[in-house]
Amino acid sequence: FLNNHIPMPAIRYFIPSDGDVESNLNLFNINPNNINNDNTTTTTLSDIKSSFPLPGHFHYRFKTNLGKGHVWLDVIDDNQTCPTFKTNNGQDYIVIKCTRLEPHNTLNTNVSHNTSHNVQSTINHQSNSRHSQQQQQQQ
Repeated sequence: FLNNHIPMPAIRYFIPSDGDVESNLNLFNINPNNINNDNTTTTTLSDIKSSFPLPGHFHYRFKTNLGKGHVWLDVIDDNQTCPTFKTNNGQDYIVIKCTRLEPHNTLNTNVSHNTSHNVQSTINHQSNSRHSQQQQQQQ
């Protein structure tokens, strides 16, 4: 809780490309920079980005109500207030569908590929050297 017992918003998110599903959301808390006169908080995209628990670059889509259903709104301005989603019991939540803008294991994949290539080259070189030595011994 912040001063005056204002709860820190628990942000709900999922990353479909990581195998996450909306029915099993991940959570993280933020310390919002904007506290309104009525003791509510305003959460901006900048708040989300600075508190997001995973490394990397993401695109954020926020779930919000539209009529009797919902839509996903893209927020790209860091100063924009994040939309909320009101549940059937009247609770407002921030729910984010995240898309990775770069694979989280790009560096490791390249290192593994290069290491594997170097090991294979070394094995081939050693094999060729032994083969040449055997041919020389036979002559």
